[in-house]
Amino acid sequence: MPVGQYKIDKLILEGLQKINYFESKDIDESTGKSIVEISHQTVGSNPRAIKRLLNSLSLVKNVMFAVEQENKPSDFQQLINIGVFSIQISYPFIYRALERYPDFENWDEQLLDTFKIDKLDEELKEQLSKNEYFDEEWEQVLYQLCQRESYLSTRAMQISRLLNTLKSLIEDNAKEALGSSEDSSVGDIMSNAIDVASVTSYDDTIEEVKPKEIHKSHFLKGLNNRVSKSLIALAKESGIELQYNQKRVQSNLTYIIQKPKHRYRLDFSIHPGAKDYRIETRYECWYFIKAPHKSFDANLNEPDAVAIKARERFDSTLANLEQLEKELPEYYDFNHGIAKNDHHNTVVMRMNTRLPNAWTFINEEENQKEFANAVVKFLKAVDGIEIVN
Repeated sequence: MPVGQYKIDKLILEGLQKINYFESKDIDESTGKSIVEISHQTVGSNPRAIKRLLNSLSLVKNVMFAVEQENKPSDFQQLINIGVFSIQISYPFIYRALERYPDFENWDEQLLDTFKIDKLDEELKEQLSKNEYFDEEWEQVLYQLCQRESYLSTRAMQISRLLNTLKSLIEDNAKEALGSSEDSSVGDIMSNAIDVASVTSYDDTIEEVKPKEIHKSHFLKGLNNRVSKSLIALAKESGIELQYNQKRVQSNLTYIIQKPKHRYRLDFSIHPGAKDYRIETRYECWYFIKAPHKSFDANLNEPDAVAIKARERFDSTLANLEQLEKELPEYYDFNHGIAKNDHHNTVVMRMNTRLPNAWTFINEEENQKEFANAVVKFLKAVDGIEIVN
């Protein structure tokens, strides 16, 4: 490593220790390597950018530790915050995209539409697919976002490496948090970090329609207070054991579904849009099937998946949700996603409740009953999405 770069790395690490940024105070070797990697891909050796980063982290750290006396942020959360603040300082336009769509591993052409950016043509997609940093859809969307500015265009691969670094850190942490009520997905962790970074964020652009505002944690706590008892009771009547022991509500209100052999997460989150609010009810199953291929369909054809009737259970679940959508009011809809974690496919099933006013909806007792009933019906519909050993 060049002597100059070594001095810059040391400056950043010593600066973080000086402001007591991490609760443990000492920065272990693994965390130090991650910080250095993030800084190389963002602030680099720019003294002003490094100073701004350290000042921002010091400010937010003091605010967070003053407000959160009982549940102070973990070293992992603080590490992700460094990544997000570094993006805010070095790549403001990419930060704006993350503000709107924090779940970057699921970026698609909708994001390009939001920022009025041309979609990729098939020839370019084919070329990019040969590059390990642009072979997934979200990475190709990132590439196209970067074409917006010449500065970003020359750093597209660098930014892809950065987001992949954050993605790997989040996935490693998720394995440790599996089965708990802690926020663990890419979307949730990034959303939490962006909420923190918003303290120092300023954006005077007006080109896209801004979403409605809502205090997510406050709303989710209110939702829980209104539906928790009836939801747990209704689930029990249907043979579903729901547990709630979440210590801290941020981006998600999280319940645990206890099945005979495994535990599964049931997450509720609120997403403001330009015209309405969307309450997302999300059920996810890690380790649904092994994933030797990129294609979920190809993985379903593998002998191990065939033996546990994974395709039949998956298709049956989609049919159940299609039928349920016909039964529920029109402001309910369903979708699903497939991710790859720890060499397995994770299946995510979602129920969306789209409302003009989220608070008005949950404040009415009839709506509370309707919502709790809809959630239980949703859980019954997705019951086949589970780990089969």
